[in-house]
Order: sequence, then C-alpha cells, then structure tokens
Amino acid sequence: MPKQEVERWFEKVVQKLGHAQDVEDKISEGKYLFRSCLGKLVDEAVQAMKEVHAEGNFSGGLVVNDPSTIAVNLPTPEVVGATNVREEIYQYLMGDAVESIAVWEMGGIGKTTIMKDVHNRLLKESKFRKLIWVTVSEVFDIRKLQKDIASQLERNLSPYWQLFYIL
Repeated sequence: MPKQEVERWFEKVVQKLGHAQDVEDKISEGKYLFRSCLGKLVDEAVQAMKEVHAEGNFSGGLVVNDPSTIAVNLPTPEVVGATNVREEIYQYLMGDAVESIAVWEMGGIGKTTIMKDVHNRLLKESKFRKLIWVTVSEVFDIRKLQKDIASQLERNLSPYWQLFYIL
C-alpha cells in the first residue's frame, strides 16, 4: 500500500495538473487581451509543477506492507565464464554505496544473460521488496518505458505523465 505521504503527494500532483489544464484551456480560448497575463499564468503553473516535482523524493520508500512482492525467476541458460563480472554486479547491488549500475558492451556477448542471472539471485535476498525487469529497445521510447515500468509496479501513471514532460 502506498504511504500516506505518497498518496497526499499524488493528490497534490493531480490538483496541480488540473490547474495547469485550466491555464491551457484559458490560453486556447484566447480570453486574455495581454500576453503578459498569459505569461504570468503559465509561469505560475510551471513553478507550481516544479515545486510539486521537488517534493516527490521519498527517502523512506513509497509503500508499506507491499502485497505485490512476487518473485518471478527469469529463464536463463547457465552462465559460463564472466562469473567475476556477474559477482561484481551482484556485490555492488547488495552494497549500500551504489545507486545505479549501467551495463553496456557490444551485442551478443551475454549482458542480458548475466543480468537475468543477477536478477534471479537478487530474488532470494530480503533487501529488495520488488524487482522489475524491463527491456529497453534500441529505438528508445520514454512513454513505452514508463508504461512498462508502471505495468510491473501495477500502477496507472497516465494522469502524472504531463508533470514529467512539462519539467
């Protein structure tokens, strides 16, 4: 279940998006004679969005008693060789100093296989409440990536997309 502070933040986001939509409607109706009035409305809406976006950092996590912790092993062949790379990635993820890891190399050398193996090992650890697996294709599409992540998290983020694209 989302924490109360996260729910309140989502409500605030929806409210600010509603205000931004009102501003957009006023602009499209052309009811203002002076551009300075429109500029002020837009500036206020953008500032409000930036403020609510800045408030969206929740250091203590987003959920309490997450019932959706379902461990799904990814099918992968046995990893042969590259065990030092696999172990190094695993140790970084289990430590506290690393926030993200990028894995890149030319195609066909086993990056996906190694990461699936690491994913399956992490499923056995209690450090993570939920692990998700999303494939990013060469033709990068941010909306598709957001939809895939939201689907894995079982959330509908469509009302909030405007916030992230405005900023």
